[in-house]
Amino acid sequence: MSFISSPIRKSVGITKAVLGMIQIDLMAPGFSPAGEYFLMPDLKSLRTSSLEPRYASFMGQFEEKYSDPKEVGLCPRTILSRLVRSSPQPVLAF
Repeated sequence: MSFISSPIRKSVGITKAVLGMIQIDLMAPGFSPAGEYFLMPDLKSLRTSSLEPRYASFMGQFEEKYSDPKEVGLCPRTILSRLVRSSPQPVLAF
């Protein structure tokens, strides 16, 4: 629990190739195995398992390690966030 309660922002390093992997473990054209994203946890999404209370899960969002803006265009949560912001009807939320 120290990970969650720490005031320092935490992340996990993920290779940039992860967003370019296809089902047969090959990399799609245009992707490179070089580089790293930060996977930033969204602790508001933290949920314990109903089947096993000792386990928990949470969502995360990819961020660029060294550039600004930090937003990664191929991150599924970034895409969803962009769709919600551009929606003419504010009925969607996540």
